[in-house]
Amino acid sequence: DGLGPPAVTDQVRAAGVPVLLVEEAETLEEAQVRVRTLGQALGRPMRAEAVLDTMRAGLLRAEAAHPAIPPKALFIYARGAGLVSVSGTGTAAERVMELAGAENAVTAFEGFQALTAESAVEAAPAVLVIPARGLESLGGVDGLLAQPGLGQTPAGQNRHVVAVDDALQLGLGPRVGEGVLELAQALSGVSEMVSATDV
Repeated sequence: DGLGPPAVTDQVRAAGVPVLLVEEAETLEEAQVRVRTLGQALGRPMRAEAVLDTMRAGLLRAEAAHPAIPPKALFIYARGAGLVSVSGTGTAAERVMELAGAENAVTAFEGFQALTAESAVEAAPAVLVIPARGLESLGGVDGLLAQPGLGQTPAGQNRHVVAVDDALQLGLGPRVGEGVLELAQALSGVSEMVSATDV
């Protein structure tokens, strides 16, 4: 349902192409409904259930890979140095981090808000999670840590940055289990490094 502008959708329909708009998913339950909706629309309900089984299996493997101590993670969305925001509560990004065994470092607001130095320092994340394309748009880890306040966080000082696959982890799609597993494994590695420095 994020497709737009509406005139484009109308043009596609007018060309005789069937269009099914499905709601964006911000929870696993909504993601499962979306898969079943598509299965019904395509006349393949059994295939939809197989996809859901794969999702669930991946999430179970991810749960087994959770870090021993949930790290405070800050999810960053970036499209260049002037377009950097962080995830608060109620986002798909927060849900993915939780499923991977992390604790959202920002709980003071819902949705995404622009990054400020004060909010970054106050959040004090142990790890920064960012889509790979966003990290690239900032010029890599050094560019990320040059953003307001991030270099002063525990994550920034220790260069604990995890780049994630945008498609796997931002949309709660059919491969969400795979994406969550990858993030859980990366977070476990960071957690071990944090524990080692605490000793």
